Amino acid sequence: APGKGILAADESTGTMGKRLQKINVENNEDNRRCFRDLLFSTDLNGVGGIIFFHE
Repeated sequence: APGKGILAADESTGTMGKRLQKINVENNEDNRRCFRDLLFSTDLNGVGGIIFFHE
């Protein structure tokens, strides 16, 4: 869509683990899901598509 971009949220479990480690959160499926839920519950008005990592 014009004026919109793609959000790449396809971090592997290892990469996501590094993000979570920085904020002292255990790297498990529930916490990764919560992290992504937070990300996607924000205003994504400028996003035309999202790339996901399948767990």
